[in-house]
Amino acid sequence: ASGLAACFAALSYFQPKRVAIHGGYHGTHMVINALKRLRSGEISVIDLKETSDFQNGDLLWLETPLNPTCELFNIGEYAERA
Repeated sequence: ASGLAACFAALSYFQPKRVAIHGGYHGTHMVINALKRLRSGEISVIDLKETSDFQNGDLLWLETPLNPTCELFNIGEYAERA
């Protein structure tokens, strides 16, 4: 529950226009969808792995290792791309 609270707090604070995410914990997607409803659909979800055109206002949600597949992401690579 504390992870979902942190997710909700981060997304509420940053108020991203788009969230770049790939897979991950289903609760994170539930929080994104709840905020999407509260903000009348003003949040778009894009695939973190397939997007290279990040824009101002985007939030990259990087979960590593990825739950439940344990896929690893190179944090430095995504930091440079952002």
